[in-house]
Amino acid sequence: GYAFIALSSHKNEKEALKIAHLLTSHYKKYYLNNFYAGFFEKIMHKYVKKNKFDKGIKTLSEFKKYSELQKYIANAIGLYYYKLKVYPHLKRKDYFNALTKIKKGLVLTQYKYQTLKTIYIKTLMNLGIKYYQKKLYKKAFETYLKISKITKNLHARKNFTIISERYIQTLSGKEKQKVHSQINTILKAWKNITPL
Repeated sequence: GYAFIALSSHKNEKEALKIAHLLTSHYKKYYLNNFYAGFFEKIMHKYVKKNKFDKGIKTLSEFKKYSELQKYIANAIGLYYYKLKVYPHLKRKDYFNALTKIKKGLVLTQYKYQTLKTIYIKTLMNLGIKYYQKKLYKKAFETYLKISKITKNLHARKNFTIISERYIQTLSGKEKQKVHSQINTILKAWKNITPL
């Protein structure tokens, strides 16, 4: 009874562990939907307020043996990881270091936090544009090559086309032919895009 109260009040993670075994019973769906969904965010919030983010992660990791809870754990960790580790870099438009943090966050959340996946693509896109604006066309092209392998985003396709056209103008001979062929292969795989 006390464990149930502890979980429902979102305060005591140790007592919550005691009733996690109920997830194998007919109560599983009820507990997942009514308590655990918000429970882990509350726990992370408590540790973040005390500047003990790493301790919060360690506490939540004790629940990872329950597969049904992993997405809730990932969401809680991912939410605060983004706020504390990623957003400060994005705010400064420091896309390179933001990407480093995002990659670590994806591993930390076992690739289950969808927001980080989305932000990863957007940050890559912004980094590629930043390279393009600085006339670092090869770096911009290489960045959008990575993007082409993980998304079919319409805006990304448009940027890839523009960057590719500019980059290929800097090349000559066999290298130009090789890259031209590579670009056409990618563009053909993206619907509604006319090959160069």
